[in-house]
Amino acid sequence: MTVPNYLTEQGVTLADYERWNSLTESQRQSIALELDKYLDNCVIELMNNGMSEGGAMNKTLRSNVTYHEYPLPDDIMLQLGVYGLFDLNDWPLPWELSFRVNSSMRKFTDNEQVLIPFRELLNKGKTVNAVFRMLIKEDII
Repeated sequence: MTVPNYLTEQGVTLADYERWNSLTESQRQSIALELDKYLDNCVIELMNNGMSEGGAMNKTLRSNVTYHEYPLPDDIMLQLGVYGLFDLNDWPLPWELSFRVNSSMRKFTDNEQVLIPFRELLNKGKTVNAVFRMLIKEDII
């Protein structure tokens, strides 16, 4: 099994690729649906607290890990631009990275030495996806 170049450019390893592709299509769809529901609920909650739809969507996309199939379709890239996410680092991560990223998030919550710098990057305006791209690029996760 070989990892396509467009995924290796995103930091996907052979282990990531094999793990994601070991799931059935139904399992992958279920995971994607679960994340979509969670993100939709985040947007609704923010709007219920007085935020505009655009503001709620921007905040949700900045403060949560998001994933998508790669290569990203043009309509997704245009939609992200509408919400002010023009930097490629802010864009969704490939689903193939989801196990590694989610596992790292669980470890961060148990390790204050890692969690503090992560929070500092977020406080400087970095999106969660941008921070994880940096951690992947630097071989931290």
